Amino acid sequence: MTQRKRTLARPSRLHGPVWDSWYVGASSKAKRRYLMLQTLRLLRYATLLLAVTACSGPAPLKWEESVVLPDGRIVVLKREQHFD
Repeated sequence: MTQRKRTLARPSRLHGPVWDSWYVGASSKAKRRYLMLQTLRLLRYATLLLAVTACSGPAPLKWEESVVLPDGRIVVLKREQHFD
C-alpha cells in the first residue's frame, strides 16, 4: 500500500480545519496563514454587511411610549422619526 502525500490543498468548505487531514499534518506556519485568511474572510463579510446596512434607503424609526398622566390615566404615544 502506498502512502498518500500530504499537501496543503485548499480545505473543504464542508469541514472545519480540525477535521481536515491536511490541517493535522500541516506546519504551524501554514496553520497560522490559514487561520489568518479565515479571519480576514470573516472581516470582509462583516464589512460588506455593515456597508449594505448603512447605505440602505432612508427608513423611518418607529417606537411607542407609555406616558402616565397626573390624573392616573395611561396614554400610549406612537412616535416616528424620519431621517433625510
